[in-house]
Amino acid sequence: VLTVAACAALAPLVSAQSLLFEVVGTQTGAEFGLPLVSIDDIDGDGVRDLVTSAPFVNAPTGEQGEVFALSGGTGALLWSRIGDMDFDGYGSDIALVDDADQDGIDDLAVVDNAFPLPPTLSTIEILSAATGAVLSTIVAPSVTNQFVAPVAVPDADGGGRRDLLVGVLRQE
Repeated sequence: VLTVAACAALAPLVSAQSLLFEVVGTQTGAEFGLPLVSIDDIDGDGVRDLVTSAPFVNAPTGEQGEVFALSGGTGALLWSRIGDMDFDGYGSDIALVDDADQDGIDDLAVVDNAFPLPPTLSTIEILSAATGAVLSTIVAPSVTNQFVAPVAVPDADGGGRRDLLVGVLRQE
């Protein structure tokens, strides 16, 4: 269950919070709601929206994982994308990155790892936050590498945009 509550940033009491909405995942054990990323307002209601996932959801052909964009105002589903491979933990990590498709909305880096590792390559898909469309894919150099914990960091290479820092677990 993903529970979204409103709270005043300076309110000293828990009682200042009120429930906005709850979104319930469809499958037990799918880990719906982790991670959770705040994105620009894509549905035009003036409220920042949310992206989350269920990395272990059973999709049509297997445990593929799914990423969801939800209205930050109502919790309504705005778009979703199912991972491409069985047992890939799609969406196990998600990070907000600079606007790759130049639509004025920052985009997403979504980890797609096979579980267990080998023989499938780990990838990071750069998704349009507005539509969920795949803009580009970063592929691990070896089946023994697993991408984890992507994060946008200040511009390190002088390109004028934040860079993507990605952890890599190496399996020997």
